[in-house]
Amino acid sequence: MQDQYLILLLQIIKNNGGVYSLRKAGLEYSQIANLILSVEKEGYAEKKKDQLVLTEKGLEKLHMLNKKFGRKNAERWISPQEEYKGKQISKCDIYIPGKKGISNGSR
Repeated sequence: MQDQYLILLLQIIKNNGGVYSLRKAGLEYSQIANLILSVEKEGYAEKKKDQLVLTEKGLEKLHMLNKKFGRKNAERWISPQEEYKGKQISKCDIYIPGKKGISNGSR
């Protein structure tokens, strides 16, 4: 189980969210289902009244993963969307956006 998906799933469970972010991260529904099953098997979450909730062990794992990834403040609750991050360029490089990225400039 990859930590990047695990931390995202634990945040989703903690905040009673949906799996859209996992889908955007590239996981198929079957992979998400397997991830949920493994989280339950590891004891990080359990079902209570038809709802998946984090256990104490799950909260500890989430805290540990936040430390591992260096997440502070809002990043503890909101995962960065990696699919929208661009390629890092050198300080000496000049970025010129394509024609779609340039606004018309007329007002």
